Amino acid sequence: ERRYGREFADIFAETLVTGIYAGSAKELSMKLCFENIWKNQNFLFLKMLFHSMKLATFQRGLSSLIQKLTCHFDIEYGTKVLSMHEGEDQVFIETNRGLVVGNKVISTLQTSEIPYASVVTAAVGFKEEGLFPKGFGLLASEKNHPELLGVVFDSEIFPENKSSMKSIATLMFGGQRSPDFCAFSDHEITVKVHKVLTYLFSINQMPDELFIHRAEHAIPQFPV
Repeated sequence: ERRYGREFADIFAETLVTGIYAGSAKELSMKLCFENIWKNQNFLFLKMLFHSMKLATFQRGLSSLIQKLTCHFDIEYGTKVLSMHEGEDQVFIETNRGLVVGNKVISTLQTSEIPYASVVTAAVGFKEEGLFPKGFGLLASEKNHPELLGVVFDSEIFPENKSSMKSIATLMFGGQRSPDFCAFSDHEITVKVHKVLTYLFSINQMPDELFIHRAEHAIPQFPV
């Protein structure tokens, strides 16, 4: 707001930060969340942000990447860590599948020192083609959509993915805007999904397929 004005901050910056971190631009640290923009604080950040942006996907989902890696590396997934202790030059990790010994441990577990935002994703599929506009998707402003974070047009981004559903999109709700959204029932979320589809895309029929996923405490927030 100090550099670009209130309108820019309320419409563009707030919407962009919400779309990426599901948080608030007024509360998150610009330096920690957008380091390159922080170092080059001018309008060229738009070019830096979107320059050479490339998208990739896997026809069978991201799990196929892990499955392929297990063919070349010793990777265990679906494993629960029961305990861990350090020796003089080794780390001993007790799991539900046995003991794992290593030299170093890199943990990506959540910490209570950092707040997290929860997000609900609703993947919708329609047998009818062309229901969503061309493009990547959209980010929703809090003023117009206080619970919606954004929509990704999956069938437009990745048309090579084969599916019986011709029009596919993922709607994202919750975040810091609506922190209790994960507590809504599937029926309540379905009603909200239908309202968004009707309002934004003039889609009046219910999706032929709908998958709801609750990601609680999913995205770390880096406050000022």
